[in-house]
Amino acid sequence: MSTQAATVFTFSFSVKGHHVGSEGWAHPWFVQNVAQDISVAVSEAHGFNSAWYRAARSGWVMRSFEVDYRHPWTLEQDFVAETWISKRTRVVAVRQYLFKDRSSGQPVSGAQAEWVYVDASTTRPIPIPDIFATRYVLDPRTALQSIDPPQDEALLIGRVGFRVRYSDLDMNRHANNVAYIRWATDALQEVGATGRPIWWKIQFKLPAGLAENLEVEVYSTGVNASGAGWQVNILSKDRGATLATARVVTAS
Repeated sequence: MSTQAATVFTFSFSVKGHHVGSEGWAHPWFVQNVAQDISVAVSEAHGFNSAWYRAARSGWVMRSFEVDYRHPWTLEQDFVAETWISKRTRVVAVRQYLFKDRSSGQPVSGAQAEWVYVDASTTRPIPIPDIFATRYVLDPRTALQSIDPPQDEALLIGRVGFRVRYSDLDMNRHANNVAYIRWATDALQEVGATGRPIWWKIQFKLPAGLAENLEVEVYSTGVNASGAGWQVNILSKDRGATLATARVVTAS
């Protein structure tokens, strides 16, 4: 791992067997998992490790995550990810992720995440400390390619039930953001939307807890040159609340 031009941080990784499904490409949840690992590595490299956050009684939560996955990641493929902060407000930092094939150096995917700085005890947003501005240099570029998701009137295709398991939880005893991607893509498969996800954007609204009963609604939003469009809502049956919403495009 290294820095380039004091703005870009690099991170190397490979696709292993347990990251790949029966189709031969890495599961969508793995893309999100890598992005989270990269964010932790960058933070540690800049002096903000878990001990620092515990002392500051604060941390980051992901509010949204958008991915361009039109080139699937395959078994034993090696990558170099480049990441940088493209925007910062009082409580939000927007991080870009550009994934390149290590052998060719060609970009294959891009992603963008909104991270919100929060009080660890209340999870409410709080101002980002000034020290972050001195250690992170902004770079306004985006890693995402443009895509035009279908936006026809949403048609309900089906509902799928899930229950939050112990293995879904993170250290805060909430379902990890990776679990939401897994529920969404599993639900798409179960209702017959079997095309490979090539783009998605998920908005996280509320955390899910252990043993919580969920219902995932899948809506079709039409087909265009980009692919087939879907709207996915992850709901808590126990609380009657929406936990996350996602727009997805699958290869048609």
